[in-house]
Amino acid sequence: MGWQSGDAGTDASPLECRGDFVHGLNTRDTGEREPMADRVRESVAPRRVLPARVFLAWPAALSTLPGCAADPPEPPPFAAVADDRQLMLSVLEPAAETYWDAVGVIMDEEGTRRIEPHGDEEWEAVVNAAYQLAESGNLLLLEERAQGREHWTRMSRSMIEVGRRAVEAAVRRDPRAVFDMGAEIYFVCTGCHSVYATGMLRPSDIPDSVIAVREDQGRRHP
Repeated sequence: MGWQSGDAGTDASPLECRGDFVHGLNTRDTGEREPMADRVRESVAPRRVLPARVFLAWPAALSTLPGCAADPPEPPPFAAVADDRQLMLSVLEPAAETYWDAVGVIMDEEGTRRIEPHGDEEWEAVVNAAYQLAESGNLLLLEERAQGREHWTRMSRSMIEVGRRAVEAAVRRDPRAVFDMGAEIYFVCTGCHSVYATGMLRPSDIPDSVIAVREDQGRRHP
């Protein structure tokens, strides 16, 4: 069996195939031969094509069927235990105090004394405090605490960043760098307290804008 062309000295069509490959389906049952042209026309007959919008509509239609609707998103796997004040008092404040007290200068009637960590244990305490501060920024970003507040989010990310740099300074055991990072940590803390915990600020730390608001409120509500 094979393809034969008119050049082979036969009267076969160039598209005609000898044997059961073409003729067998009808020849075996009826003995009649179906014209090749009819079968070609049938094979290339146009078929109806569904418009694209039908296919695009299928996902929406399937989502309305029972068992096909999208599952509601699961709640975040985090749950705040401490409120904001408790987090500050139990985590951030002790860590900040440890870091601030690690390096400094004391000047009194006895003279000037420099304070800095000595030995592995003391430096390890400073490193751990810096890690606490950095990770506290992540705790502040929990949705239960942040509540979509842009300033709160910005301050929390600032705490993460200064905490990371505080870790680096402590790991290097660089007293001067630890002292400078202590100032950076203080600026972030006061920047947050000036909005959310003004009662914790010293008068010199309160921005003029906050003082103006307080004075205006005092005039309205003496």
